[in-house]
Amino acid sequence: MELTIRPAMLTKENVPQAVLIRRLTGVNGPGRLTKLLHLDKSFNGEDLQTSERIWIEDSQELLEYTTHPRVGIDYAGAYWKNKPWRFIMSSLHPDLG
Repeated sequence: MELTIRPAMLTKENVPQAVLIRRLTGVNGPGRLTKLLHLDKSFNGEDLQTSERIWIEDSQELLEYTTHPRVGIDYAGAYWKNKPWRFIMSSLHPDLG
């Protein structure tokens, strides 16, 4: 599985408050991904620590990943387009590690 995520909202400097899941291997684009996962606008603002609908679990599996600059956002300027906010699991893409 390749999962591409990035911080989506910062309410305090350098304190991410949200994550945008962009892609899963075989599913391109956030719209298709959220449809596959049955996520709709009712999940906006959902607290992943207290929600009973969606949460993050610790699988105890140690994953290796690499970070890369974001793609397709030249309009955002050099500073933002070069942020290493694209995360790719190395085990699935050893050529990118």
